[in-house]
Amino acid sequence: MGKRIRKVSALVLSFIMVICTLPGMDLTAKAADAISYLNDDNQESTVSDYTVISADTKEWGNGGWYVVKSEVEIEDRITVSGTANLILCDRAALTAKKGIKVSNGNTLKIYGQAAESGKLIATGEKETAGIGGGKEINGGDIIINGGIVIASSTYANGYALYSAGNITINGGTIEAHTSGDNGNAIYCDSITVNGGSIRSVTEGNGASGIKADSITINDGVVYAEAKGSETDDNNYGIMSGGRIIINGGQVTAKGTHAGIYSGYKGNEAVFLSWKNETDFVCANSFRFQWEEGNVAIEPGKTFKLLSTVRIITMLQQMLPK
Repeated sequence: MGKRIRKVSALVLSFIMVICTLPGMDLTAKAADAISYLNDDNQESTVSDYTVISADTKEWGNGGWYVVKSEVEIEDRITVSGTANLILCDRAALTAKKGIKVSNGNTLKIYGQAAESGKLIATGEKETAGIGGGKEINGGDIIINGGIVIASSTYANGYALYSAGNITINGGTIEAHTSGDNGNAIYCDSITVNGGSIRSVTEGNGASGIKADSITINDGVVYAEAKGSETDDNNYGIMSGGRIIINGGQVTAKGTHAGIYSGYKGNEAVFLSWKNETDFVCANSFRFQWEEGNVAIEPGKTFKLLSTVRIITMLQQMLPK
């Protein structure tokens, strides 16, 4: 009798195990399945309660964690509600074919792992951003801490990254590209760069590589370029209606009409400094909306002006072509 009970128990256990691993079942990640990621401070952290991204994972939010473990394509536009935390595992890739909607009041946070090889590719539809809002939709906050983020739009009034609030870049590799008119590659109310590598390029007319009311670059590598026609008077590498503050990093800005433009009405419209001897700021020219506008250099810092090519470079750094 005892042997029969043990056999029946074993069969029941096997049946339960099979049921729990059927395709399509929503499995809850256990502690043993914890995923590591680099947090806001570039320190390794783990999370054990998360959703593995599949082709049907189109609604993100409510403070949830979402993990890309393999190569995944999502056909529809993804929607973020509340706060969504996305982890790009090394050697994994998510392609959002119609981009990711992050509207005002919502936040998308993107994390990578140690090798920083996980990839997100997001392409905007007509008059929408690859990541963020669109022409008729104010974008929410975007925070990038790691991974490779490739965002683009080919339409007029389309953006690669767009927020009516804040974009913060702490790390990772960001490639933002637009080709339609009036489509800034990165467009937001405020952008802060604390690290990472950014290449933000637009080929459309009336557009800038980076455009924001407030721009602060503390560190990292930033390359911003506007390739629009010379007949259009609004093509700037970096453009701000307010102050542009560069405290450090390696910054290159090229524009058909100016590398760096500030609409700030007052002194120190553009403030330059550096932290490391490898830091530099390079702009093919500066332009200001108001006569009071000027470039201010932090006292005690040494710069060299190469007037023949109108490039400012820190500590006589040679710029790559």
